[in-house]
Amino acid sequence: MRVSESYPFSRVINYLRRSRQDVERERRTGEDTLSEQKLLMARVLEKYEVRYDQVEEIGSGDKIDTRPVFRDVLLKLENGAYDAIAVKELSRLGRGSYTDMGRIYDLLRNLRLYVITPWRIYDPLNSSDARHIRFELFLSREEFETTRERLMGARYNYALQGKWMAGSTPYGYRVDPVSQKLIVHEEEAEVVRYIFALARGGDGQAPLSAYGIAKRLNKLGVATPRRLRTWHPAVIDRMLRKAIYRGDLTFHVTKRVGGRRVIRPREEWIVVPGAHEAIAADDGGAAARAAQGLGGGGTDAPETAVEAESGDVHASETVGDRPLWRKTVLTDDECDALSGLLLCGRCGGRMQRRVSKRHYTCSDGARRMYRSVMLRCKTRDCLSLSYAEVEAKIVAAIAMLPLGDLRAALSRARCLPLNGVSHALHDTHRAALLARQMRHLEARRARIYASYEEGVYSAEEFRRRRAMMDEEIAGLAARMDDDKKDMYAVGDCDTDGRGVSLCADGGMGKNQPEAWVECDTWGGVYQSLPVAFRREMLCVLFSEMVLIPSARTARMQTAKLRLVVRAVVE
Repeated sequence: MRVSESYPFSRVINYLRRSRQDVERERRTGEDTLSEQKLLMARVLEKYEVRYDQVEEIGSGDKIDTRPVFRDVLLKLENGAYDAIAVKELSRLGRGSYTDMGRIYDLLRNLRLYVITPWRIYDPLNSSDARHIRFELFLSREEFETTRERLMGARYNYALQGKWMAGSTPYGYRVDPVSQKLIVHEEEAEVVRYIFALARGGDGQAPLSAYGIAKRLNKLGVATPRRLRTWHPAVIDRMLRKAIYRGDLTFHVTKRVGGRRVIRPREEWIVVPGAHEAIAADDGGAAARAAQGLGGGGTDAPETAVEAESGDVHASETVGDRPLWRKTVLTDDECDALSGLLLCGRCGGRMQRRVSKRHYTCSDGARRMYRSVMLRCKTRDCLSLSYAEVEAKIVAAIAMLPLGDLRAALSRARCLPLNGVSHALHDTHRAALLARQMRHLEARRARIYASYEEGVYSAEEFRRRRAMMDEEIAGLAARMDDDKKDMYAVGDCDTDGRGVSLCADGGMGKNQPEAWVECDTWGGVYQSLPVAFRREMLCVLFSEMVLIPSARTARMQTAKLRLVVRAVVE
């Protein structure tokens, strides 16, 4: 009688998986433990003279959800594709949560799925075998928990010593293989310093938002931490929040609950100040707040209201300290005067300019494009109004204000060179990044020439690579030339404090400030200013701008503006 005749199974699936012990063994000896399992189970299944299917899973996990191959095996077993499963040992079935173990045990019992191991065959309907299966699954889980506790204890101790135990290395650092502490990677650290410098602003420059920083890095062609070409604002925001760049090491901060990452209570955190060299100076989180548009809180001044058709202009008796807007230098594609300034009267969110384009075909077959410019609240399905109508309403409202001393008022704007301080548009960090990138490209071009001389590249491949490299170098050189021109974009002020000399592409002539002074109203001044300076003018005049729509409809004809004036210009 054949061995298989004593057991009622004919369809077997052989499941091979590397355990954590196998991973450690491969690390020490270099052996392929999966091949050893394959040979062992092949000899075992040959005794039963049954045909079997074999699946392999490379990886170790304590949950069924993290083991896609085993998850597929369970689905096939539930559908009746097999009546037995072969494993090296019972612990290979799973040692995760008790929920997973219960699912596996119930499946074996309900469908009477035999478990084949090198040492014996388990019948789940046999009370002795069922007890052994339950006991093995329980011991496997306890062994896993004990091992995890030991590993986590070691990681806690190492983290308290300032060693890096928190997963992938943060951008700008490398892990010292000897001390296991973070050391600065100078080339990436230069990018990190540049990001923090843009977020903090200073030297006559307004701080950039995370979106503005991402646009600046993409324009410079700086590679992302994953060596991609496009920076995302969320990545910039996380970098500005991380204490790791201030030299502080944090560990055991988050945990997973139901597949989601949640923050642990602060008393469970491990924080080691000064664990490694800092890349960015400790500013108390000012860079992150500046990039998010969070300002300091000032005392609210008494207000007097002036009714102006559908616009309400409120004049404060003193200048408030609370900033109207996160002073963000805008990129060319979002250069407008109102984005981020106006607050939504419904939800309090900041409104942004959005441009939508729709292509359509006319009756004559010609293709046309419809362009719509709206001012929309960031909150989904909230306020959305025509940008031109909102701006016209603001101009009509500010025209009611007394003009007063234009020079004194405009000199409050840091980016306007009317206060005797020139606006330094040139950024030393930016210049250093461009120079470093140019040296890197020139070194790559030199290696291409050397490879061609050594016969590594053919003539055709050499010409193709050289053309690509020359194109990159030419593009970078053009960006460096533009950067140098920005140094002379703003000239020195005249003796009267009004004369300004800007480059031709800035849209302002040498005597433009004198033309502003000749305007009769603030509305005229607003229309005379370039778009970027209109924002600064609104920041000088108002500490708060709220767009309040009608309760029935969100049309600008019935909406109201609430403008809180910083000071009455006499």
